[in-house]
Amino acid sequence: MIRSIIFTDIDDVLVLQRTVDFDKHQAASITPKTAQQLLHKPAAEVLADLVGDGALLVITSNWVRFLDRAGFQRMFEGAGYPALGGALHATWSAPRAAAGTRLAAIDTWLAAHHHGEPYLILDDTDSGTGLRGSRHDLDGRLVLCRPGTGLHAGHLPAIRAALKVLPCGKTFIPPAP
Repeated sequence: MIRSIIFTDIDDVLVLQRTVDFDKHQAASITPKTAQQLLHKPAAEVLADLVGDGALLVITSNWVRFLDRAGFQRMFEGAGYPALGGALHATWSAPRAAAGTRLAAIDTWLAAHHHGEPYLILDDTDSGTGLRGSRHDLDGRLVLCRPGTGLHAGHLPAIRAALKVLPCGKTFIPPAP
């Protein structure tokens, strides 16, 4: 069964500028209360809607240095969105090399794990600038969120359009949930 893939950053996509007061080094011991405060509800609801349609998630954020798969699952569950943790792809992260870019990390992940599924990249206009003008952007597979606003329902038309088209240009019909 082919399921679409969503590469997502965390900061300014799912977690707004609240990270100034949050030490990511303590992320492994995140409480449900903190998770609820961190995850921006409109963003989590949009992502939960997409996961409900069968999308799988790949984390592209530097948060992967502080949380493992189980840590992300705990954070999503603590915030009230356990389906997000359950939707993590088997290869759930695309970490950057020490001097690498997010674009290179995503391209490396795709080269190793992509099987022709439709995909989308969610990032923010600050840290996602290296993705602008990339083949992903030119193919309509990049959605950049504004810092302080994050992912919201207004992004859904562009997201759904990208996830309906296979990389080969054919229309994708998602599996029934």
